[in-house]
Amino acid sequence: MKLNSLKISLGLLLVGLNSFCASAVGATGVSISFNQWIETCQKLPKNRETFIQTEKSALVDLAGSKERAQVEILQTIQQFSKIMPQTHDSSKWINGKVPNLTKEKSCGIYAQKLTLNSNDIAYVQGDLHGDIYSLTSFLKKMQIQGVLNQNSFKIATPSSLEKVYFLFLGDYTDRGFYGLEVMYTLWRLKIANPEQVVLVRGNHEDCKIASRFGFWSEIQKKLGDRLSGKVLEAITKMYELLPAVLYVGNQDFIQCCHGGLEVGYQPTQLLDAVEEKYELIEWLMREQFFSNRCPMAKKLMPRAASQEEFQDIKLTGPSMEYKSPGYFTNLGFMWGDFQVDSNAPSIHTSGRGISASKALTETCLPALDSRVKSIFRAHQHSSELNSMMQGLVSSKGIFKLWHPYDMGKKRVLTKGSVFTFNVSPDSQYGVRCGYGFMTYGQLVAKSGSIENWDLFVHNIDLF
Repeated sequence: MKLNSLKISLGLLLVGLNSFCASAVGATGVSISFNQWIETCQKLPKNRETFIQTEKSALVDLAGSKERAQVEILQTIQQFSKIMPQTHDSSKWINGKVPNLTKEKSCGIYAQKLTLNSNDIAYVQGDLHGDIYSLTSFLKKMQIQGVLNQNSFKIATPSSLEKVYFLFLGDYTDRGFYGLEVMYTLWRLKIANPEQVVLVRGNHEDCKIASRFGFWSEIQKKLGDRLSGKVLEAITKMYELLPAVLYVGNQDFIQCCHGGLEVGYQPTQLLDAVEEKYELIEWLMREQFFSNRCPMAKKLMPRAASQEEFQDIKLTGPSMEYKSPGYFTNLGFMWGDFQVDSNAPSIHTSGRGISASKALTETCLPALDSRVKSIFRAHQHSSELNSMMQGLVSSKGIFKLWHPYDMGKKRVLTKGSVFTFNVSPDSQYGVRCGYGFMTYGQLVAKSGSIENWDLFVHNIDLF
């Protein structure tokens, strides 16, 4: 494709979302300040104080009406869409291929690379699930420590050359009553720090899931049926702007995703690139992986897995239905799980996909690309104190799978390691599993091997 054609395509890429939001707004937003926002959100009833769906909204309170709250939401989504990677120069994309989200049935699933230089810091968090109290408590602490500027969503610029990043691993809404407040907070963070905040797409960043697990109902209750439709449509389009997987590193890389393994995507071209930072994922080349790249991995796959798990698949969304009655195969980056027992075989769970064993993980990861040494992910939480939740609680919220005794404040990054990040505590998970602390990781990058990097575990005791 010629450069002029690329520029035209890129210019039209998000015209649907931007023009939609612009026509829907028609008035000026309310420009909520950081301190106003934090203070108001901290006064909301906690999720754990009521299990009845609440219509209480910090956005409506600060805007003064549901109508002005809708304006603020739509204008913020419009600003958010303008600074996302789809609007960047097409030269930042592998082979110049950018998602065409102007189509009615679009699929914007893509991978992103984030190069960290020595002593750069990335703060990493797991699922939020509508827990605005934990998120704003974290941001308040960041402000006190000088990581955020005073009364600002802007990350402070240190005197040294090192940069600070915020990485969120998906599932921002549902199962809690403040998904809209959580999303608004993350939009504002991203708008203030386009290159330093990354919002990974979780399996709940999907309109099918959001309509089933509470987020759509939350918006309708807070804004009313008359105003909620345009907001729902804008958020649905916004989901396509989030990367399904993020590779963080320099010489070695960490795969940051919500779920787990996806053998159908090989990140080699992306990691090799000097200027390009994004790659559109159009096909999952699973059959090619099992037949050519790593035949022994197929022997470690669960016997009950459908044949679709072993085929090359045109990627049409996070979850794809096949000819098998009611069978869905899911994108591993957003849905994949792991076996907690280091000796357990991989299994296939209906509706979720593959739960990878230690052996399958250690076999597949280097076969996909030898530079990807570790996985940071979230997703696999339960309201019951099962083996995963026991590991998460005892390890203070960052559980290194298959290494149950690695529980110190500083964790060891090793080849093939998988770290699961806990879900925020003001949720059914925190209540039923008996923890009241929120967790974030502080990843300090170093040059060279991942074994030289530092991962510190931080907690804020909230309940």
